[in-house]
Amino acid sequence: MARKQPAAPPRPATATARKDALIPRKTPSVTASCNTNTSSPTAASTARKATSNPRPRPNYSPPKRSSSTPVAPRKHPPSQSRVSTRLRRRPAQRYDRFFHEHDDDDSPSSVASPSSISGGRDSFSETDSDAAEDERIESSMGVIRKKTAQRGTEGGTKYHCDVCSVDVTSTVRISCAHSACPEYDLCVPCFSEGKSSKNHDPRTHPYQVIEQNSVPIYTEDWGADEELLLLEGAEIYGLGSWADIADHIGGFRTKDEVRDHYIDTYIDSPNFPLPARADPHDTTLQDSIPKEEFQARKKRRIEERKEAAKSAPPATPKQKPTASVPACHEVQGYMPGRLEFETEFLNEAEEAVQHMTFEPGNGLNEKGEMEPEMELKMTIMEIYNSRLTARTERKRILFEHNLLEYRKNTAQEKKRTKEERDLLNKAKPFSRMMNHDDFEEFCKGLEYEHNLRLAIAQLQEWRQMGIRDLKSGEKYEQEKMQRAQRAIPQGSFDRLASARPKQAQQPDQPSAASQLTAPELPLRLQKATTKPAPETKPPMNDFDRMFASNGDGIDAAPPVKSKYVIQPLSGVTPWKLENDGAPDLHLLTKEEVELCNVLHMQPKPYLVVKEALLKESMKQNGSLKKKDARTLCKIDVTKTSRIYDFMLNRPKSLNCINVAGHAELHDVWEWFDAEPSLRVAILTGKGRAFCAGADLKEWNTKNTTSSGKVTTAPSGFGGISRRSGKKPIICAINGLCLGGGCEIIINADLNIASARAVFALPEVKRGVLAIAGGLPRLVRTVGRQRAMEMALTGRNVSAAEAERWGLVNEVVEVGQGDSEEVVSEKVVKRALGVAGAIAANSPDSVIVTREGVKMGWEGVGAEDGTRLLIETWERRLYEGENMKEGVKAFVEKREPKWLDSKL
Repeated sequence: MARKQPAAPPRPATATARKDALIPRKTPSVTASCNTNTSSPTAASTARKATSNPRPRPNYSPPKRSSSTPVAPRKHPPSQSRVSTRLRRRPAQRYDRFFHEHDDDDSPSSVASPSSISGGRDSFSETDSDAAEDERIESSMGVIRKKTAQRGTEGGTKYHCDVCSVDVTSTVRISCAHSACPEYDLCVPCFSEGKSSKNHDPRTHPYQVIEQNSVPIYTEDWGADEELLLLEGAEIYGLGSWADIADHIGGFRTKDEVRDHYIDTYIDSPNFPLPARADPHDTTLQDSIPKEEFQARKKRRIEERKEAAKSAPPATPKQKPTASVPACHEVQGYMPGRLEFETEFLNEAEEAVQHMTFEPGNGLNEKGEMEPEMELKMTIMEIYNSRLTARTERKRILFEHNLLEYRKNTAQEKKRTKEERDLLNKAKPFSRMMNHDDFEEFCKGLEYEHNLRLAIAQLQEWRQMGIRDLKSGEKYEQEKMQRAQRAIPQGSFDRLASARPKQAQQPDQPSAASQLTAPELPLRLQKATTKPAPETKPPMNDFDRMFASNGDGIDAAPPVKSKYVIQPLSGVTPWKLENDGAPDLHLLTKEEVELCNVLHMQPKPYLVVKEALLKESMKQNGSLKKKDARTLCKIDVTKTSRIYDFMLNRPKSLNCINVAGHAELHDVWEWFDAEPSLRVAILTGKGRAFCAGADLKEWNTKNTTSSGKVTTAPSGFGGISRRSGKKPIICAINGLCLGGGCEIIINADLNIASARAVFALPEVKRGVLAIAGGLPRLVRTVGRQRAMEMALTGRNVSAAEAERWGLVNEVVEVGQGDSEEVVSEKVVKRALGVAGAIAANSPDSVIVTREGVKMGWEGVGAEDGTRLLIETWERRLYEGENMKEGVKAFVEKREPKWLDSKL
């Protein structure tokens, strides 16, 4: 009886051959009786014995199976007869143990399931003797061997004569077609002599003649026998297991060669799914290449590859296991073969859809609307897809940043200091929006910045200790470490043990920061961080005694640098920018926020002043006087913290105000009225104009595009022309004051103008109307005739004429050669003087007095205005703290200390 086995020297003729009863063979295409003298060799025979990888596939279980293990039936040509085999009866447990003890292959082939093995036991008679049963077990167990052929060797399916054990793989053989002796092969000499073994009876059993069809049919370098082995291997191992299929074919075929041949011949064929030369009458290749020449080429190819395999270096052992099991990876629970985790993110996501079914149809009812049940299912599927997306996104981050390389990442973490690890942990959320290279560069930048800060702090400490050169700094660090490690006396005789502060643990100086401090010195700081032996105690020197708490050698704790506390200004309530949500507050440190709160300074102006001071300080080698700083920041000593100075900063547009500017100014003056620490505001412009009115370019754009009407804020032009408010605003008019700018000053409380200022209402020249509240208020200010002259002619009014009309309180004289900046400074300085005089008074009295004057200006009768003033404000004013403080200060003959107004 012939058997399948790997390529090896044939056994002696006396050896008893065993065959595999677990793998059914394919039915021969031609059968013949021993009594006939004619036999037809077949080219389509696919009978095979055990291959170099004899492990059976699950679908190669015995014919009789349990109902729970369905198997698709094989198709056979009509001319073939179905030859069935019987499974040798043996315990399944012993089979599994024998297989696992001897199998070390990583092939995807699997063992026949126990259910399939147990299912085959039903076909045996219970009357079999024990000896026959043992013989069956021994016979079936004998063919289960591990795969001994290596990848890329000659390998392939081997056939041996079941009588003389001669290798008949590459020659003609006689195969028995009787069901009593399946897969029984004989060589031609044994068949001609009528030899037999086991249950084979040459007189009555039919047989078939099988020869090797080693001729090209599809390509010039592949024979028909190899094509059959390729298809058979694909059926056994599945497409994709190209290494196993190559071993099944043998002849030193590689997996890449097999894959490329299959794709080129069967997939990329113009006659897909058939090969290009699938026509049985197409014998072009067979006619062009004789059989002898083709076999010679095949033999020459095998010999060349065999020699190359012998001289090739040994294969490099695998560094990591490839088995897709959770225990074979650095990260517990990760399966690399499937790119999955044992417990996925949102692991229960599939529970909502695992039992969901969809009926045929589009899910719409008679009205064309989606059924409620279908809509619910689609919603659940959308939720499930979103969870899958989140799961995929997390895997993408893991793979992108190599987070699965646990050992490598852990080794890198150990090299960092605790501060560096904490810093990088805070930066990890940014990895979601960066690729790996950018994130690595970002982390390196953070580490470099951290080390720079440490190095700068160390250099500052050296400077405070009077150290001027790097070598002295190195020595200082060494002695500092020695003092930190020197033991403090302990015991019952130590009176100061309870009172003495505990020695602070000195952090190790990171090597990266130390290299930034002094990289050229041979003595490195990291060497000083090594702890000396306990028995060695260096003697104290004069430098040590300077920091000793007493004269007996007891070390004192290092001096702690006290935190600088910003003192609040007298009579000024600090702001709370963090509660108000001030813009750009995140750009400041905690100390800078505290400073801005005390100084009543917004973050952006503070940053501008800070940048200017730092640049000037660097130019002067770190020495900057207060006078120079005051000049640089244009700080006037007459300006107090009670005055709010606002500048229109659009000099190229003559400080014209657009729609966005109106809204911003409205918010500014609303905030000014609500801020209790501010009492007076000053409004001025930058350049040669105070305000030239509305932005006519924006008007023209809106008219061209028909994008709507240009609107202003409820408080009028610039938030002032129709403003009511409660605090006074002074306009420092430095230049042109036209249109809406003129309407602003008409409703302002006080106006200080330069001699170059020009006033006009030129709306009639542009076909528009001064509708921001300026016309009726202008009549009350300058009278009807002058208002008519100014509004109807649109002529320019000089500063001196405006002062005579009562439109301006004061005109500041300027020189002929003064620049625009000088003119603006003079006007603002005078306005600050007036504002300072107002701010020096009681804030409550200023608010109420302004309200009374405003009532009279707006046309309220004298008696009505007085009555309203008394009813509304008298009680609130006289019950306030400022009224009491004013009277008390007068009696005590001192300056009053006013509180912020609560009116």
